[in-house]
Amino acid sequence: MFKNITSKNYAFISLVLSVIAGVIYNSWPLGYWLDRSTFKYGLASDLEKVHHPYYWLFITLDCMTGLIILIMAYINHNKLGKVLHKKRLNYVNLGLVIFAVFTIIAALLPSECSITPILRCRSIAGNGLGIDALTSTIAALGLFVSLVAVRYLSLHHNLKPWIHNLTQTIFVLWIISGLSFIYIAFTSISTHLIQQILLILSGAIIILVGINIYKIVISNEPI
Repeated sequence: MFKNITSKNYAFISLVLSVIAGVIYNSWPLGYWLDRSTFKYGLASDLEKVHHPYYWLFITLDCMTGLIILIMAYINHNKLGKVLHKKRLNYVNLGLVIFAVFTIIAALLPSECSITPILRCRSIAGNGLGIDALTSTIAALGLFVSLVAVRYLSLHHNLKPWIHNLTQTIFVLWIISGLSFIYIAFTSISTHLIQQILLILSGAIIILVGINIYKIVISNEPI
Protein backbone atom coordinates (compact mmCIF):
# COMPACT_ATOMS: atom_id res chain seq x y z
CA MET A 1 0.00 0.00 0.00
CA PHE A 2 2.69 2.50 1.02
CA LYS A 3 5.03 1.51 -1.84
CA ASN A 4 3.12 3.81 -4.19
CA ILE A 5 3.70 6.85 -2.01
CA THR A 6 6.25 9.09 -3.73
CA SER A 7 8.69 11.58 -2.28
CA LYS A 8 6.35 14.37 -3.40
CA ASN A 9 3.53 12.75 -1.41
CA TYR A 10 5.70 12.56 1.69
CA ALA A 11 6.78 16.17 1.19
CA PHE A 12 3.12 17.18 1.02
CA ILE A 13 2.40 15.24 4.23
CA SER A 14 5.32 17.06 5.87
CA LEU A 15 3.88 20.38 4.66
CA VAL A 16 0.43 19.58 6.05
CA LEU A 17 1.98 18.64 9.40
CA SER A 18 3.91 21.92 9.47
CA VAL A 19 0.68 23.89 8.88
CA ILE A 20 -1.15 21.99 11.62
CA ALA A 21 1.76 22.47 14.04
CA GLY A 22 2.09 26.18 13.23
CA VAL A 23 -1.61 26.76 13.86
CA ILE A 24 -1.84 24.66 17.03
CA TYR A 25 1.29 26.35 18.41
CA ASN A 26 -0.71 29.58 18.37
CA SER A 27 -3.43 28.35 20.69
CA TRP A 28 -3.18 31.49 22.82
CA PRO A 29 -6.08 33.33 21.04
CA LEU A 30 -8.39 30.75 22.66
CA GLY A 31 -7.61 32.56 25.89
CA TYR A 32 -9.86 35.39 24.72
CA TRP A 33 -12.83 33.10 25.38
CA LEU A 34 -11.43 30.67 27.96
CA ASP A 35 -9.29 32.91 30.22
CA ARG A 36 -9.85 36.52 29.18
CA SER A 37 -8.04 38.27 32.04
CA THR A 38 -4.86 36.26 31.48
CA PHE A 39 -5.19 36.75 27.72
CA LYS A 40 -5.29 40.53 28.15
CA TYR A 41 -2.54 41.03 30.72
CA GLY A 42 -0.48 37.85 31.05
CA LEU A 43 1.95 35.87 28.94
CA ALA A 44 0.86 32.95 26.81
CA SER A 45 2.61 30.57 29.21
CA ASP A 46 0.38 31.89 32.02
CA LEU A 47 -2.57 30.22 30.29
CA GLU A 48 -0.91 26.90 31.17
CA LYS A 49 -0.66 27.58 34.89
CA VAL A 50 -2.46 25.06 37.06
CA HIS A 51 -5.90 26.21 38.29
CA HIS A 52 -6.29 28.59 35.36
CA PRO A 53 -9.38 27.86 33.26
CA TYR A 54 -8.64 25.12 30.70
CA TYR A 55 -4.91 25.17 31.52
CA TRP A 56 -4.78 21.49 30.54
CA LEU A 57 -5.98 22.35 27.04
CA PHE A 58 -3.14 24.78 26.38
CA ILE A 59 -0.58 22.32 27.76
CA THR A 60 -2.01 19.57 25.59
CA LEU A 61 -1.92 21.72 22.45
CA ASP A 62 1.73 22.67 23.01
CA CYS A 63 2.61 19.00 23.53
CA MET A 64 0.69 18.13 20.37
CA THR A 65 2.70 20.76 18.51
CA GLY A 66 5.93 19.11 19.62
CA LEU A 67 4.74 15.61 18.72
CA ILE A 68 3.53 16.68 15.26
CA ILE A 69 6.87 18.34 14.54
CA LEU A 70 8.71 15.20 15.66
CA ILE A 71 6.63 13.21 13.16
CA MET A 72 7.43 15.81 10.51
CA ALA A 73 11.17 15.48 11.24
CA TYR A 74 10.87 11.69 11.07
CA ILE A 75 9.25 11.85 7.63
CA ASN A 76 11.85 14.32 6.39
CA HIS A 77 14.71 12.13 7.59
CA ASN A 78 13.43 8.74 6.51
CA LYS A 79 11.44 9.55 3.38
CA LEU A 80 13.08 12.63 1.87
CA GLY A 81 16.75 12.04 2.59
CA LYS A 82 17.25 10.37 -0.80
CA VAL A 83 16.01 13.36 -2.79
CA LEU A 84 17.51 16.14 -0.68
CA HIS A 85 21.05 16.87 0.46
CA LYS A 86 21.12 14.63 3.51
CA LYS A 87 23.61 16.62 5.61
CA ARG A 88 21.74 19.89 5.15
CA LEU A 89 18.42 18.17 5.74
CA ASN A 90 19.83 16.71 8.96
CA TYR A 91 20.39 20.23 10.26
CA VAL A 92 16.81 21.13 9.36
CA ASN A 93 15.56 18.08 11.27
CA LEU A 94 17.91 18.68 14.20
CA GLY A 95 16.46 22.15 14.63
CA LEU A 96 12.92 20.82 14.43
CA VAL A 97 13.64 18.14 17.04
CA ILE A 98 15.21 20.67 19.42
CA PHE A 99 12.23 22.97 19.01
CA ALA A 100 9.73 20.14 19.50
CA VAL A 101 11.40 18.61 22.57
CA PHE A 102 11.91 21.89 24.41
CA THR A 103 8.42 23.13 23.52
CA ILE A 104 7.06 19.99 25.22
CA ILE A 105 9.37 20.46 28.21
CA ALA A 106 8.32 24.11 28.57
CA ALA A 107 4.65 23.10 28.47
CA LEU A 108 5.05 20.38 31.10
CA LEU A 109 7.09 22.43 33.57
CA PRO A 110 5.21 23.04 36.82
CA SER A 111 4.04 26.61 37.22
CA GLU A 112 5.72 26.99 40.59
CA CYS A 113 9.10 25.47 41.36
CA SER A 114 12.58 26.51 42.45
CA ILE A 115 15.87 24.83 41.62
CA THR A 116 18.09 27.48 43.16
CA PRO A 117 17.42 31.00 44.47
CA ILE A 118 18.23 32.40 41.01
CA LEU A 119 16.81 29.58 38.86
CA ARG A 120 13.04 29.33 39.06
CA CYS A 121 10.08 28.28 36.98
CA ARG A 122 8.21 31.06 35.21
CA SER A 123 9.94 33.82 37.18
CA ILE A 124 9.56 37.45 36.18
CA ALA A 125 12.21 40.09 35.64
CA GLY A 126 14.11 40.75 38.84
CA ASN A 127 13.19 37.44 40.46
CA GLY A 128 15.69 35.16 38.80
CA LEU A 129 16.11 33.32 35.54
CA GLY A 130 12.93 31.59 34.50
CA ILE A 131 13.34 27.94 33.50
CA ASP A 132 10.33 28.33 31.24
CA ALA A 133 12.06 31.24 29.51
CA LEU A 134 15.26 29.19 29.26
CA THR A 135 13.59 26.18 27.65
CA SER A 136 11.60 28.42 25.32
CA THR A 137 14.83 30.15 24.27
CA ILE A 138 16.45 26.80 23.48
CA ALA A 139 13.35 25.86 21.48
CA ALA A 140 13.64 29.13 19.55
CA LEU A 141 17.30 28.40 18.81
CA GLY A 142 16.20 25.08 17.34
CA LEU A 143 13.75 26.89 15.09
CA PHE A 144 16.54 29.29 14.10
CA VAL A 145 18.83 26.39 13.12
CA SER A 146 16.05 24.73 11.14
CA LEU A 147 15.15 27.85 9.17
CA VAL A 148 18.77 28.77 8.40
CA ALA A 149 19.41 25.19 7.20
CA VAL A 150 16.30 25.08 5.01
CA ARG A 151 17.17 28.49 3.58
CA TYR A 152 20.65 27.24 2.69
CA LEU A 153 19.08 24.12 1.19
CA SER A 154 16.57 26.10 -0.88
CA LEU A 155 19.23 28.37 -2.38
CA HIS A 156 20.40 25.42 -4.48
CA HIS A 157 17.01 25.17 -6.18
CA ASN A 158 15.14 27.47 -8.54
CA LEU A 159 12.24 28.18 -6.25
CA LYS A 160 9.73 30.94 -6.89
CA PRO A 161 11.08 34.36 -5.81
CA TRP A 162 8.10 34.91 -3.51
CA ILE A 163 9.15 31.90 -1.42
CA HIS A 164 12.64 33.30 -0.88
CA ASN A 165 11.31 36.81 -0.22
CA LEU A 166 8.59 35.68 2.18
CA THR A 167 10.97 33.42 4.09
CA GLN A 168 13.56 36.17 4.35
CA THR A 169 11.01 38.76 5.50
CA ILE A 170 9.44 36.52 8.16
CA PHE A 171 12.90 35.52 9.37
CA VAL A 172 14.00 39.15 9.84
CA LEU A 173 10.74 40.10 11.59
CA TRP A 174 11.05 37.03 13.84
CA ILE A 175 14.59 38.02 14.87
CA ILE A 176 13.51 41.60 15.58
CA SER A 177 10.49 40.51 17.63
CA GLY A 178 12.58 37.97 19.55
CA LEU A 179 15.24 40.52 20.47
CA SER A 180 12.52 43.03 21.37
CA PHE A 181 10.84 40.49 23.64
CA ILE A 182 14.12 39.76 25.43
CA TYR A 183 14.80 43.48 25.91
CA ILE A 184 11.29 44.29 27.11
CA ALA A 185 11.29 41.28 29.46
CA PHE A 186 13.99 42.98 31.54
CA THR A 187 12.01 46.23 31.83
CA SER A 188 8.75 47.10 33.51
CA ILE A 189 6.96 47.23 30.15
CA SER A 190 4.27 44.64 29.49
CA THR A 191 5.55 41.90 27.16
CA HIS A 192 2.35 40.07 26.28
CA LEU A 193 1.72 41.90 22.99
CA ILE A 194 5.25 41.46 21.62
CA GLN A 195 5.16 37.81 22.73
CA GLN A 196 1.97 37.27 20.76
CA ILE A 197 3.65 38.72 17.67
CA LEU A 198 6.65 36.46 18.30
CA LEU A 199 4.41 33.40 18.59
CA ILE A 200 2.60 34.23 15.34
CA LEU A 201 5.91 34.60 13.52
CA SER A 202 7.22 31.37 15.09
CA GLY A 203 4.18 29.54 13.79
CA ALA A 204 4.77 31.10 10.37
CA ILE A 205 8.37 29.87 10.40
CA ILE A 206 7.25 26.31 11.14
CA ILE A 207 4.96 26.51 8.11
CA LEU A 208 7.67 28.10 5.96
CA VAL A 209 10.03 25.22 6.73
CA GLY A 210 7.35 22.87 5.42
CA ILE A 211 6.72 25.03 2.34
CA ASN A 212 10.40 25.24 1.44
CA ILE A 213 10.92 21.49 1.79
CA TYR A 214 7.82 20.75 -0.28
CA LYS A 215 8.81 23.17 -3.03
CA ILE A 216 12.36 21.80 -3.11
CA VAL A 217 11.11 18.23 -3.50
CA ILE A 218 8.59 18.99 -6.25
CA SER A 219 11.18 21.04 -8.12
CA ASN A 220 12.86 17.67 -8.70
CA GLU A 221 16.25 19.23 -9.15
CA PRO A 222 19.13 17.27 -7.59
CA ILE A 223 21.73 19.23 -5.74
